[in-house]
Amino acid sequence: MNSFRFISVVLFFLCQLTWADSRLCVSNNSPFHQFHFIPCLPSVAESDSYQLVLSSERSNIFYYDEESLLSNEQAVVDGEINRQRLQIEKQVSGFLLGAEITQVEFAAGNWDSTIEDWHGAFDFVNWEREDYPQNHLQYSYQSENVNLTISERQSTTRNSYYLGYALDEYNQWLKAIRLGYAKSHHSQLMSPSSTWLSLQSSSYRLEAGHLLQASVGLSYSETNGVLAEIQNQWVYFGSVSYGYRFFNSVDLVMQMNGSSAHYKSESAILGKPSSQLSGAIFWQVSRGNELSFGLVEDIQIGASPDLTLQIGYRYRSN
Repeated sequence: MNSFRFISVVLFFLCQLTWADSRLCVSNNSPFHQFHFIPCLPSVAESDSYQLVLSSERSNIFYYDEESLLSNEQAVVDGEINRQRLQIEKQVSGFLLGAEITQVEFAAGNWDSTIEDWHGAFDFVNWEREDYPQNHLQYSYQSENVNLTISERQSTTRNSYYLGYALDEYNQWLKAIRLGYAKSHHSQLMSPSSTWLSLQSSSYRLEAGHLLQASVGLSYSETNGVLAEIQNQWVYFGSVSYGYRFFNSVDLVMQMNGSSAHYKSESAILGKPSSQLSGAIFWQVSRGNELSFGLVEDIQIGASPDLTLQIGYRYRSN
């Protein structure tokens, strides 16, 4: 209940903010929400210009779905995830050409005690973390017919390429549409290939000059590995963003994002839609150069990491 109150206060505060042109790009780094490729949509590049985005994320996740709570399934996520991302997008006569290269690593990490203190400070649910070994790596799912366990450090890469079109000159509601293809390499938890479509809204002006931006999309993925029978081939995703120009060169941006479940499962880890609340500070160091620091907290427990930290850099030409 205290977590819900905290999130409600944050959302009420966000409604008083005005939009600043900084796009917050975060991922759900849960191991069981990697099957589909969910694109990280940048702000639309200006006409005949390009932008480059570098980001690094680190997430800590902990949730045990005990067998006694589920009729025939047991799922565990206990560990940390590192994600490195490179994005580039260029606009040429309205057309958007882009690519995203991502590396995802599963590791034991060393944040468990810090996360326990973080949850204690805000009175968040700790899910009995103190009763389990710290800095442990276990991502697993078991049912009557399936047994998958990851207990050793591993990493994989995923590449996505897309073509889009900027529509803001012709449509007051829709800013951009993008269609892309993603391919991953040698992972039980990622589809070998995904095709995705996204729609990105224009900034909507609300009362007293308040602005709002949103995006929606869907992904279709090829089934893969020992979990193929329970993988959902279609997933839907979306986000809503608010922001505030704190100083001339500093923006505060917050966002809610989520997606439908990647698997057919009774477990909250696999079968529940994910939702996250994130916030970031963007600092325009010089013309065209921007640094950012972000924090992401889960809303749907079990379906996304407890905490994610992100640092980023963006360059815009022109």
